Formats: sequence, structure tokens, C-alpha cells
Amino acid sequence: MTRHALAEIAHDPSVGARSRLLHSLGELVFSDRQPTADEINELCAVAKILLKVADDASRSHFATLAAASKLLPRDMVFLLLQDKVVVAGPVLKSSPVLTEADLTAFAETLGDERLLFIAQRDKLGANLVEIVVERGGELVQVAIAENVGAELSDVALRHLIHSAEASEPLCRSLVRRPEVPKADAEHLVRLITRMLQARMKASATPEPAPVPASALVEAASKAQSAKIDVSELLAAIKAGTLNVGAAITQLSDDDRFNDLTVLISGLTRVDDVSVMRLLVRADANGIAMMLKALNLSDQAFASVVALRRRRLKTSEAQARYEREDYAKLTVAECKATLLQLASSRQGR
Repeated sequence: MTRHALAEIAHDPSVGARSRLLHSLGELVFSDRQPTADEINELCAVAKILLKVADDASRSHFATLAAASKLLPRDMVFLLLQDKVVVAGPVLKSSPVLTEADLTAFAETLGDERLLFIAQRDKLGANLVEIVVERGGELVQVAIAENVGAELSDVALRHLIHSAEASEPLCRSLVRRPEVPKADAEHLVRLITRMLQARMKASATPEPAPVPASALVEAASKAQSAKIDVSELLAAIKAGTLNVGAAITQLSDDDRFNDLTVLISGLTRVDDVSVMRLLVRADANGIAMMLKALNLSDQAFASVVALRRRRLKTSEAQARYEREDYAKLTVAECKATLLQLASSRQGR
């Protein structure tokens, strides 16, 4: 926007004009450049006036642009923090001006909406995490568990594991944390399985009418809204009326992680706890061997890789390596390995 256009907006006293001016000045100073301290100070002098009359969207936009600046004056930071959550949130999440001490003091009094932004900061010290975990609800705790930059002390970890007893999303997030002891991780996986089974039981209708095989085949190629029960998919696969690859691809594409675990467990006779751990392991060797033993196609395995990438936040390069390695496996060798694994478990 030209200086002339900015000058015209500045002479218009309406809320809309003031909002556009704040939006434009923020873009002018912060977008695609590193402003000097003097430029930011001059902008803030004007912004303090405009923030009083600009609309929510423009104030939020300005806060989002300015939040990441190390040169933003502290008085401007604190002024933005006093605003609505759409304005204060980006500052709580991104501002390098806010110290750990600042955030700790805020966390003692803030509600879940604002704590959620703190929980998503790139780095969080152990003391701050303990406060956020103790005061925050499920969404805040899940955000902490998902945040690799959050330092989890034993106190915070115990609190999260206790809260996970009633939260499947928190269970799933904690299972992927390397700080979680193996015994606790296995307990969380069992919790997920029980929650899944309870949900399936609660959604079941008494004495359901048998589902025709043709309907099952069609359902396996539809979106998640079909929600065919896993036990029905297993029955159709074993009866030869449904392709394993179609079922696994659909569950993976629909991100039905728990259902996929139960399906693979039923097909391989490997317990669901072990299957779930293999699905979320950093390397895909175990789950690749298991699925190759089922003669799953490369294309169907690619859907599983995509699900793993969404869950584990891995790179496209890693996903490509997993697909390439899977293509090199042989069905016969993987079947033999799976049989050997099953025999060793039975012999225990």
C-alpha cells in the first residue's frame, strides 16, 4: 500500500478505516523484513491508538505479525496480553519478549483458552510445565504431551499419566513420549484398548442383523462415516468377501488408528498392545514385517505409512524410505518370522 493510500485511510475516523490502517501498518513493518527497533517503536506509538478502536480481526492480525519480534517493547506486549484471547493468544504462544518468569506468573491465573497457547510454545521449562499441566484441562494437557519442546518433570509426567486414565487422546499422545517408562507406556496402550472396546460395545445394537458381504465390500471403499465394526471387517476378510488391503487402506486413510490396531491384531494373532507399539515406533521395521506377512500390497502399506507420518510427525523422506524398504521385503520370510514370533510367545 502506498503512503498516499495510508494517508487517506488515516484521515478516515471510522472503525473500518482504523482497522485497515492497523492491518496495513503491521504488514508494512513486519512482513518479509526485519524492522529496526526505531521502526517498531514508531509503529507501536501509532498502534496503541489504533488498537483502541480497530476490530478483533485486525487486532489479532497485528498481534500475530508482531508477536515473533524480539524488539517489540514490553509495554506493547503486555497491552496485547490484556486484549481478547484472539489477540493475546499469538503473543502467549510466540513472543520471545516474555520470560519464563512472566509465563509462570501468567499460568497461575489464566484459564484454559490462554493456557493452551502457552502449552504450544517452542520451549517450556519443567516448572512452567508443571503449573500448566496442573491447572489445564484435557486440551491443554494433550498440547503439552504433543509438544516435544516441553520439559516433562517426574511430577508433570505422573500428573499426565493419572489424567490419561480418563482421556484417550492424552493416552495416545503420552505413548509417543520417550520420557514415559516402558511399564507406563504399556499401561497406557492397554487403557486405549479398553476405551476402544468400551466405545465399540456402547455403540453396538442388540442382536444386529447380519450385514451382507456386498455391503461390507462397499463400506471398505467409503469414507470413515461408514464406521463398519472391526469385528464385521474381520469376519468378511476371513470369509473371503473383503480384501485385506482395502480394509487396512480405508482404516489408515480415515485415521482410525485404534480400529486398525484391532484389525491387524485379529489378522496376525499378535496381541493388540504389541501391534499398537509397533505402529507408533520410530522405525517401521516391525509393522512392515507384520503387514508383509499378510501379503499387503505396497500401495496399501503406503496408507499405513501416511498414517504413521501424521501421528509421528515424520518427514516425507522418512516415509519414502519406509515405502522403499517395504517393497524389498518378501512375503515368505516375513511369514516365517511372524510364525516364529507367535511360537515364542506361546512358549512363554
